[in-house]
Amino acid sequence: MQSKKRRTQQQRTDATRSALIAAARGSFVAKGYAGTNTPDVAEAAKVTRGALYHHFESKRDLFHAVIDAEQEALANDIEDATSDDGDPIDALIEGGRAYFKSMQAPGRTRLLLVDAPAILSRDELEAIDDRHGGRTLREALNVALKQGV
Repeated sequence: MQSKKRRTQQQRTDATRSALIAAARGSFVAKGYAGTNTPDVAEAAKVTRGALYHHFESKRDLFHAVIDAEQEALANDIEDATSDDGDPIDALIEGGRAYFKSMQAPGRTRLLLVDAPAILSRDELEAIDDRHGGRTLREALNVALKQGV
């Protein structure tokens, strides 16, 4: 008889956080920040409210995690679509196209361009951007400047 390998505590934690972020994203997109409530998010994620509040201090904290995940996905899409080889201007153009394509993901524009600036502070948004897309854009611009473009 083959035994089923148990997931580690970290794997269970990651799975719960991911489920909560996915459920919250769906609710924030469908209902907006004000219309989203944590009992519905917990139910959609198939966890208790206690589990939700174990991982996130508040609905705002959960929203912050959703925005961070959206920015990370956006940055990954841009990085996947661009190459480090070749002309830096071409890379910036490729990155711009990838940005607009990625922003077409359902709900992403609302989350990142409408709701996030209304809910999160400028400092929070800059910190998220620094971890993700803003950093890569600055790097690409610096390469272009160093090459005299």
